[in-house]
Amino acid sequence: MISLKQYIAEADARSLIVVDIQPAYYPVSHKVLKGGGYLSRTYVHAADNIIDFINTRADRVLAYFNGSDSGLEDTIKDVQDHYLEMGLDPNKLDTINFQEKSYAFLRNWMDEVPLRIIIAVIRYMVQHRLSYSLELPEDVLIEIIGSSTKYPAHAYNEVERILSLDPLIIPDIDLGLLQQFSNAYISGGAKHECLKEITIMMNAFNIKYTLVKDFIY
Repeated sequence: MISLKQYIAEADARSLIVVDIQPAYYPVSHKVLKGGGYLSRTYVHAADNIIDFINTRADRVLAYFNGSDSGLEDTIKDVQDHYLEMGLDPNKLDTINFQEKSYAFLRNWMDEVPLRIIIAVIRYMVQHRLSYSLELPEDVLIEIIGSSTKYPAHAYNEVERILSLDPLIIPDIDLGLLQQFSNAYISGGAKHECLKEITIMMNAFNIKYTLVKDFIY
């Protein structure tokens, strides 16, 4: 993860991925807390830096947001208006590709399953066009766990534990589009939630990115 000062030195980097800078999270993080809470400070600080980067440096932006499929009321128009309200130059709006995504598709496993197993399962599921981890054959899961752990003999115990979790879900994200943003900066949040889900998907398919801590809440 690099700092704001470091990214300024990299003049060739003009691509940015943004995760969940949207009105649904702004009231929670800022208006309700009235500027006094941790999320308030980090969201507004990150959003201000993101908007400044788009206004002054970015040539193209991929902006993910949670919408109706996630139980939120935000539409693309709502998110666009939020960017403008946060100070986006209206002339830069056309440089942003807004994409709605699903919510918490990896969250059920992120705190319970080693990252290397999550990545191996994601790769297998995408390659075999599976949407839910429950569709994964048990023998395949045993093989994945066995090849991803220092203790292959424990794979059977791990399978039982992992199968007891809520399923991992492959999101409806255009991986081809995401791959076009390889080597981009990535921003938004929340750091250990939706932003982490996007970076895990990128890690699974070797899509390079750079986290900028001043852009993250």
